[in-house]
Amino acid sequence: MKQTQKSFYYIVTFLLAVSLPLQTLSACQGRQKNASATTMYLTKTEGTVQVADENAVSVKPMESLGLYDGYQVATEIDSHAWISLDQAKLAKMDADSQIGIQKDGRHLEILVRSGGLFFNVTDPLEEDETMNIRTSNMMVGIRGTCGWIQVADQNHMQVSLLEGSVVCTVFDLAGRTLASETISAGETADMVYDKDGESSIHTGTFPFSDIPPYVLEEVSQTDVPAIRSLLDTLEQTDEASQPESVPETASATEPESPAAEASLPADIGPDPFIFNPGGGTGANLTLNQDGSFSGQYSSTAMESGDGYQTTIYTCSFEGKFRDIHKVNDYTYSMTVNYISVQDEMGRTWVEDGVRYVISEPQALGMDAGDSFFLYTPDAPVEELPEDVLTSGRAELWNFYQETGLLSCYGLYNTSQERGFYQF
Repeated sequence: MKQTQKSFYYIVTFLLAVSLPLQTLSACQGRQKNASATTMYLTKTEGTVQVADENAVSVKPMESLGLYDGYQVATEIDSHAWISLDQAKLAKMDADSQIGIQKDGRHLEILVRSGGLFFNVTDPLEEDETMNIRTSNMMVGIRGTCGWIQVADQNHMQVSLLEGSVVCTVFDLAGRTLASETISAGETADMVYDKDGESSIHTGTFPFSDIPPYVLEEVSQTDVPAIRSLLDTLEQTDEASQPESVPETASATEPESPAAEASLPADIGPDPFIFNPGGGTGANLTLNQDGSFSGQYSSTAMESGDGYQTTIYTCSFEGKFRDIHKVNDYTYSMTVNYISVQDEMGRTWVEDGVRYVISEPQALGMDAGDSFFLYTPDAPVEELPEDVLTSGRAELWNFYQETGLLSCYGLYNTSQERGFYQF
């Protein structure tokens, strides 16, 4: 694992600059907007996809919909959206993701606000054309490259490559380079900024199991030799690394023995557990030693109307776990007994240009009967199910690297494959 790190005393902007090759496109018919050679198009949707124009007015998604400067696109859970420039340039949004389009002449940017984005660019870029994939704080540049990015939060972005190479650079507000690394196919870069003012880029390789399903759907049948070879190598390496016999760990659905119901650790509170899957959705949950819990949920949608530009679906909830058992020294198993909303369902109000709606916490993915594991801070990372680590988001990355332990309490829903983490 390589690391480049420089201290600085500026408010930083991470710029993960990714320049994507573009070719000439024909004008978009039937629109008064200037659809130049660098116009993006929404070519396909799956599930629930929302589009808003530069004035935050909803636009009906449709095939070959032009995406112009200021447009925004959002996918909900179990939904995806495909964006193209031509047959040789494709981007695909992961579920529960949000992006914005920024355009200046023949220069385009996809601003990833949250979630994941797959990109596959094969043709060279014309000299006067550019395209960037970035976050509000970071930028990384790509030329003839295939891979994906994941935006965990405003302080962390991950780039992984299946083909080509990119230069990952962190800048301060004055444009000065604070850290820089180059990664190639089969490598990943984690760009991190923490509150202590440290800029860092961590690079390394990734296993086949780390490739998100929405990316595999696009590349599993590829006929590009370099990508095909890398996928085969990664898959064979993963298979060879599987142990002959799997030791008993917390990934089992039952505790080691039918012991009497236990209490959770005494130091479990009062700090809340955070659920942050991206896409404008989040929750916090306070868990008590007796298994009772309470929390707040919110999910932002690009829905506008008279007096408001955004809609937030929200609620307060409470519930309780039952059948609490200690599985091993670092794991407890339990089941959701009930979860209920504590507000008046459907109540709506507008405040400071935002409409609030009390609703069920659907994206929380937490229902009565769901099985959970509680992992203690000293849980060894190498013995935890892969889904536990991948649902932990960016904040856990440094903990893994430094200690080999989870290093915080983790609450994991085995039924929904979703994680809450206490910080």
